[in-house]
Amino acid sequence: MFSVVVVTSRDSSYGFQLAGVQVRVAEDVQEARQHLISLINDEQVGLIALDEALMGAVDNPLREKLDRVYRPVLIPIPSRSAAEVSEERRQYIRHLIRRAVGFDIKLTGTRKSG
Repeated sequence: MFSVVVVTSRDSSYGFQLAGVQVRVAEDVQEARQHLISLINDEQVGLIALDEALMGAVDNPLREKLDRVYRPVLIPIPSRSAAEVSEERRQYIRHLIRRAVGFDIKLTGTRKSG
């Protein structure tokens, strides 16, 4: 069975970790790119969910490599900064998470003030 790995910021990582998903924390786009290269070459990884704020890590050579392989599949997930989303988008995100981890997670729109 292939694994699911989320590449995201530290703040966003906690919820995924609580759900039991493997997480790679990336503080910036360069660190995200390093994680992606490692994960693409890992035979056990079937799905990589990448925080959309880190999508800059997917440059042309990396995109071409992803296009040549059938696995892993890379999907963008909304970043924490885009957390204030419509109910329709929340439902879509819940669907993606449920499909990836096998159970439903309710997403709330709460944010830290500061």
